[in-house]
Order: sequence, then structure tokens, then C-alpha cells
Amino acid sequence: MLKGFPFVKPTGNTYTFIVCLFIAITFWLLNALNKPYTTQIQIPLGIEKIPANKILVNQPPNSILVEVSGFGFDLLTFGKVASDSIKLNAQKLGVNNQPVRQTLLVSSQKIYEQITGNLGGNYTLKQVLLDSLNLQFDVKISSIVLVNPDLKVETANQFTVEKISANPNFVELTGPKTILDGIKEIKTDYKVFNKLDQNLTFDLPLVLPPNIQSSHKKTAIKISIERITEGELKLPIQIKNNSDSLKLVMVPNTVSIKFVAPVSKFNQVSSSDFLAFVDFTGLSVENKRVKIEIKSINPLAKMISFEPAFAEFIILEK
Repeated sequence: MLKGFPFVKPTGNTYTFIVCLFIAITFWLLNALNKPYTTQIQIPLGIEKIPANKILVNQPPNSILVEVSGFGFDLLTFGKVASDSIKLNAQKLGVNNQPVRQTLLVSSQKIYEQITGNLGGNYTLKQVLLDSLNLQFDVKISSIVLVNPDLKVETANQFTVEKISANPNFVELTGPKTILDGIKEIKTDYKVFNKLDQNLTFDLPLVLPPNIQSSHKKTAIKISIERITEGELKLPIQIKNNSDSLKLVMVPNTVSIKFVAPVSKFNQVSSSDFLAFVDFTGLSVENKRVKIEIKSINPLAKMISFEPAFAEFIILEK
């Protein structure tokens, strides 16, 4: 019995029939492929010969529909031949090397002429089934910009971020002038760290806008973490925006502050790293109480508290 047909018992005539059927189908197929046909085929679309100082900024269709005629055998290989040979020549379409933006509306006739000129084999291109093709070109420029690590870093208690660095910290970007003119820095992928208590080194990809190429695709990030310690200083209170006709005496005339700083930099912190002051702008002389303000000058030293919060003043005429 034939496999799959349990009720059919094979005989010599059965095998002869199968062989004859196979031969008949083969001859029919050969005969059919030797006949001329007209059909529609989707072929890849590419753009070449773009001037070195220009860049294509919009995304044209990846393929177009064309109507071709030819023999069956030839049409079977048309798609492969077309993908290898059919490219639209940008310069023949009208793209020049002048440093100006260009927008071209390419007619189906121009596309037809270029495809016909590049098409080999026994094919006849009947028509391009596309009304027009919009191509936008901009001036290509290069620019060196800063790399900005896009990080959110929170340290564990008694630790602080000493430094965050990127290598490279500058990259060269290449792309359309209208886009690059507005780019001053390039960010990395966003990453969050919580309760960090040790140094980290890792790579992060750069986030590039469309049509922009970079000399580097990623950058090496180093986060330096350092233990901090607490200290205390006494600062003189300075007076800002005082009237020239008044002599003021502050009570008290000093303020105590508590601060934290990295252990390795702690001995470098002094009272000159902070400024304690009272501002008399718009303050009435009848009000004898004024708020004390503290400003940190050294970014490594962070003020955490101070006292007193207010001071009183005595006015003495000059």
C-alpha cells in the first residue's frame, strides 16, 4: 500500500502513472516559464551619489511598485537583480554641492528613466507605479559637543559623590546643519543608583537624534564615592545693603554652623568656604530682628545646620 493511502495497493501501473504525471508537470512548467508575462513587482529603492557635503534627512519609501514584462524565467530573478542594480543617482536628480538645503519632488518619469538605464537582463520596464518621490537634503556638518551623563545618584548615609566623569567627555557629531546647530551636548541613557557606597565604572550608550552620527556610540562613566565626616565652624556675620548714614552692631555678631565634607578634603575646609550675612534690603529700622543667611562657597563642603537663625541689631548714628 502507498504510504498515506492505506486502501491503495501500488502496482506497476501506479508507479508509471506517477512518473508520467511528474514529467507532464515539468514540461508544462518549462513551457509556461518560456512565455512572456506582464506583472507588478515591488523592488527595493536606494539613493546613491549624494554629494559629500549633503545628507538625506527624510525617509523615502524602502521600495516602489513597478510594472515589468519579460519571460517567466527572467521574471523569477528580477527581484534579485533589481535589488543589486537599481539605485537612484541623487546628482542626476538635481542634488548639488551648494551649502543650502534642497527639497526635490522627483516625478515617476525621472525614476523610470533612471531605472531603465540601470536595468539589465531580458526585462522591459512598463511603468513606475508612484506619483512622485519627495527627497529632502540638508548641508552635512560636524560639531564637537559635550557628553552629559544622565544619572540620578543617591548615596548611602555618610557618603557623598565626589565626582562623575565620562570618557570620552566630548564627541564629534555629524549630520544635518539644521539639527546640529541646536545641539550643545549629548546625553547618555538614563540610569538610577540608590544607596551607593562604592566607586562604579560602566559604559552607557549615547542617545543620538535621528540622522546624527557620532564618533563614539557609548562612553565610559566613572562615579567616585567618598565617605564624609561632620565638622563645626564659627563665622562672622556680615551686613549687606546697609544705609551709609547708619552704623549697625549685630547681636550676636557670629553664627555657628555644622557641615559635612569628604574625609580626604576635610582639613582643607575653613571659615572662608562659607559666608554668613544679613540683608537689610527693604528692612524697616523699627524691626530690630533680622534673618541670618548662609552661603556655601566650596562645593565639597555642605552646610547642614546653623544657629542662631536670627540676629538683633543696634543702630548707632555715625
